[in-house]
Amino acid sequence: MKHTNKVRVLSPAVTIAYSSARGDDYPLQNVRTDILNAAARARKIMRDTVAKFDKVVFFRRPEGEPFTSIVNYHFGLDAARGGTLDNNVVDAPLALRSLRENNRRSVLNKIRMGMLSISFHLNTGVYLIDIDAANRTIHGGQQTNAVDPQNVTTHGYVSSPKEKSVNLFGRKFTILAQGAGMQQGLFSGIRNGEIHINFDKMHTGGYTHQAAARVIIHEASHKYWGVDDHSYAWDPGYDTLSIADTLDNADSYAWAAVSIEAGHLIKGTGSRDSTNAGAHA
Repeated sequence: MKHTNKVRVLSPAVTIAYSSARGDDYPLQNVRTDILNAAARARKIMRDTVAKFDKVVFFRRPEGEPFTSIVNYHFGLDAARGGTLDNNVVDAPLALRSLRENNRRSVLNKIRMGMLSISFHLNTGVYLIDIDAANRTIHGGQQTNAVDPQNVTTHGYVSSPKEKSVNLFGRKFTILAQGAGMQQGLFSGIRNGEIHINFDKMHTGGYTHQAAARVIIHEASHKYWGVDDHSYAWDPGYDTLSIADTLDNADSYAWAAVSIEAGHLIKGTGSRDSTNAGAHA
């Protein structure tokens, strides 16, 4: 938002924007260090996640545990929610018929596409804007959806991308459509959906680097894969989402990625939590 008027490059991979109203020494060095550490952790989490999905989907290696439990929970591939698939067999052998099916492997490939897009953009540079609700000059609070789901303090959000079209050779082409995903739209660039993070909250609100990294991944899922928020990981209905809704749900990508990097299934209980295994069991 236009409440920011200062830009600082913290590293080749991280650029931040904030308001000069916070003073010349803002953000403090320890806050900048936290931002860098969280962004670095987010990059690693996504690299590890993509590597695992490549092994399973691209190279057809066995899923193994905990991968199977993670995708079953966060993407609705458990037996209770996998009824809409033609085939939900783990490590099913390759067959010509399976290439035409809506099956487990086709879902895993869709997840891989999203993880790959998120990872690519986070690992080639991220633009983080301070929410800084107290110094906003245009919008604040509910007007920008910049409210923490737990009703504590804002932690992050992505401004909604707007549909844009261009005319080429007399034909109209849509280049950006909210919620379309990379298959139909373009979610990239320094404008139209920058990642907004509460710098102070990330530092003082009890967020570990892993938890802050998950927030960045969640917001990057919105920006770079165009997904929505059907349910947060700590919502009662999260573990009943359909496969289609999980594929369009930012927390599904964020918590699955954190789980894969951690090496065990993590079920979220709150925005600051990224370490509990087996919560809500």
